[in-house]
Formats: sequence, structure tokens, C-alpha cells
Amino acid sequence: MPAIAVIATARYTDTDDKERLQEAFLAHRDRSLRDESGTLVFEVLIPDDTEQTFMAYEVYSDEAALAAHMEGNSYHQTITDLEGIQFEVSALTSFVPAMKTRSVDRLRVMGRREN
Repeated sequence: MPAIAVIATARYTDTDDKERLQEAFLAHRDRSLRDESGTLVFEVLIPDDTEQTFMAYEVYSDEAALAAHMEGNSYHQTITDLEGIQFEVSALTSFVPAMKTRSVDRLRVMGRREN
């Protein structure tokens, strides 16, 4: 079964919430990569040309890994961490064929860890 990619977009209304959202998304990324063996890629992105938006590019080994992520502790902890913040999330999910290259245009990777 092919891997599954998720591109999620979170839009928030109050600019005062930006730092709290950023911290919550980065902590979620770190927990997911550390604790979920089926989470293969998790990048948090900020579009250069879009205000009040964060994006996440996630890749899971299969549907079971995606389901485990959505039901997992980190996902629920993130919901708790973001309590009281007004935001909406939309997501696009697709199967991912093997890729040799990928490009990201007009996005900055937030909190990228050095290998």
C-alpha cells in the first residue's frame, strides 16, 4: 500500500495567537515524529504570501498510520494546547507515489531540525 500525504492548512483570526499556534504545531510535529513509527514526514510551513496561516506537510506509511496519528496522544494534546484559539483547519489527503524530488515554492519550513 502506498504512503499517504496530508497537506493541512490552519487559518487563525487573532494575530496575538501566532506564537501559541506555532509552539503547539512544532511540539505536535516533534511528538509525532518521535512517538509514531508510521509518521514518516512532518513539516510545519508558513506561506510567504499568506497572513495568519500555517501549513503542515505530513506523510504516513499507510492508512493505519494516519488513523493512529489522528487517534493518538499528540493529536489530542495539540487540541488541548490550542483551546480557546479561533482557527479552522482544512486538509487534502492523497496517496503518494515514490518521488525522487520535490520542490516547495514560497514556503518557509518552520523550526527545521538539523540532522
